[in-house]
Amino acid sequence: MSRSYIQDAIIKLRKFYRLEKRLPSYAEFCELFNFSSKGSAQYLVNQLIEAGIIEKGEKGKLLPKKLLHIPHLGTIKAG
Repeated sequence: MSRSYIQDAIIKLRKFYRLEKRLPSYAEFCELFNFSSKGSAQYLVNQLIEAGIIEKGEKGKLLPKKLLHIPHLGTIKAG
């Protein structure tokens, strides 16, 4: 799977997460990415897990990991 495809997937997932406050189910992955099978959704999920973008919780629920990453721009000296 190409890097640009993963980047496109991240953009779609961020939009979904902003609206729904959760990651999509496998059926919703199929709808979101126009997949005809849950196997294709599972493949994409595994690619996103390997890339460190999402993770699976203890009960198998998909959780954002770096999906909502806020870049650190620097520090401010105080005092």
